[in-house]
Amino acid sequence: MAVLPVVGYHAGIAPLSGGFVGVDVFFVISGYLIGSIIVAECREGRFSLVKFYERRVRRIIPALLVVLAATLALAYRYSLPAEFEQIGWSAAAAVLFASNLYFWQHSDYFDAPAEAQPLLHTWSLAIEEQFYLFVPLLVMAAFRWFPRWLAPIVVAIAALSLAGSELQVSRDRASAFYLIHARAWELMLGLIVALGLFPRFASSLARNAATALGFAMIVYAVFAYSSDMRFPGRAALLPCLGAALIIAAGRSGGSVVASLLSLRPVVFVGLISYSLYLWHWPLMVFQRSDAFLVSGATRPVEQAVVVGASFLAAILSWRFVERPFRAADAFPRPALFRLAFVGSGAVAGAALAAVALQGLPSRYPPEARRIAAFLAYDPAAQYRVGRCMIPSGYRFADFDRDLCLGFSATERDYLLLGDSHAAHLWHGLDRALPGVNVMQATASGCRPVLGRQPGDSAWCRDLMDYVLEDFLVAHRVDALLLAARWSPEHLPALRQTLDWASDRGVDVILFGPVVQYDAAVPRLLANARRFEGAPSLDARRLDELAALDRRMASMVRAEGHRYVSLWRAMCGEPSCLADAGAEPLQFDYGHFTARGSETLARLLVRQGLLP
Repeated sequence: MAVLPVVGYHAGIAPLSGGFVGVDVFFVISGYLIGSIIVAECREGRFSLVKFYERRVRRIIPALLVVLAATLALAYRYSLPAEFEQIGWSAAAAVLFASNLYFWQHSDYFDAPAEAQPLLHTWSLAIEEQFYLFVPLLVMAAFRWFPRWLAPIVVAIAALSLAGSELQVSRDRASAFYLIHARAWELMLGLIVALGLFPRFASSLARNAATALGFAMIVYAVFAYSSDMRFPGRAALLPCLGAALIIAAGRSGGSVVASLLSLRPVVFVGLISYSLYLWHWPLMVFQRSDAFLVSGATRPVEQAVVVGASFLAAILSWRFVERPFRAADAFPRPALFRLAFVGSGAVAGAALAAVALQGLPSRYPPEARRIAAFLAYDPAAQYRVGRCMIPSGYRFADFDRDLCLGFSATERDYLLLGDSHAAHLWHGLDRALPGVNVMQATASGCRPVLGRQPGDSAWCRDLMDYVLEDFLVAHRVDALLLAARWSPEHLPALRQTLDWASDRGVDVILFGPVVQYDAAVPRLLANARRFEGAPSLDARRLDELAALDRRMASMVRAEGHRYVSLWRAMCGEPSCLADAGAEPLQFDYGHFTARGSETLARLLVRQGLLP
């Protein structure tokens, strides 16, 4: 059942904002189930590494290879060259169970978003298999040489991993999310239950109380957590301990929760859960980017179609791929290993061919290829990344105060403050405003408001606290320019920040939300040139931001500051400014290229929106 909240979360079902914790629950379950087998067989002196990995191959490899092959085929049909090349790399990494390392290395703020990476979900398989490279060896060694020390060692490793996860999530969320050292404690928790280190619940009342509490902990996390929070770290303790409580209580006898989990529909979902996990995410990615299952449907209909297709694919995969390969008489060990080796080699070869051929650009006409190339656009120099723009992987100490906050003796001094939606304005403002020195203090995912916001990183809060509480108290600027990827929940903190500025006589120019789309602008423009009948750019625009723009304009006018509506500046009738000839002005869903930034800034000056 742990897969259901994951599928619902990925499908965009709003109440399941924390459905991603289903993966953490699965880690605990896996640690318990596989750990129980290893411990029992080692205790009886019959554990075999060859047999253990044979079971892993039967369980994991066949369905995985089918999904990887299908994903590569869909990518050949629908993905742009740069996307196909990235999918090739991720497929090759998935074959080697190293996709968590690949996605960690490509988790930069400006890399392709999760919605464009159909194999992103294979990171959890990589974590699991990496864990099972060393745990069997640890348990074998312990039973042979130091059996009394096994439990303390397992608990110590779990504690160190949890502490490392909590420490890392505040410094670099990507490494805490993707790397084995920060996730091992979740699997170790399952092994701790398998070793009998959890208390036994002898009475029916105790079992029912424990399972009800555990179930409530998981349900709370599924509905109350969100992707903005610091995760995993200690936040993952709630759903993981909930899963451990249910498992531990089940070892002692039945309960109401156990009866519910034993219902035939629930058991069947458990049977197909692995295939469902494998299939659902690629189907969702290609549906969102290319509407390959259903086109022009409402959001609820699209969600129902893609979830239904995921279940259908999972059932077929379980029946015709998973079950046959689990039968030792149909596929004895030598044949199984040969097929796994050949199949893995074939998929890896196809994936690396896509890389070597640079995503097969000949599938697109020349103009579409020129546009599609902007998917690989690197904004680092334009945004002054690592100096005036602090993304994940950097620290506040990397912020170059002399360069980014240097005053001019001859020009007016404007300070641009915010996240990447502020950083992408700097290049244009610096060139379009003669007589103005545009300073810059920006950090990824960092709204320029007072007080900690959900999802704020340590470097974000350090930067905002320094600028708002130290720098602007000690220095006067001619205007404070605030820009960010705004959403309605930021408005109360923004209002408080505007009041703070008014009280201190700081002149604020607030930039509203930029025009954004549900996919990368180069992809939409290139596909419009490749496929007849492809949805127009206007059809993929996030028009709900227009209402936010109006709310923000009204709020800022009431506060007595100036408001710059990027939406009104960019959008006329019948469409919005998106490209200049064969060059898109935005390289992803909304960030400007250098030309786009300069084009917008000069447009704002011509329209009299910037002093």
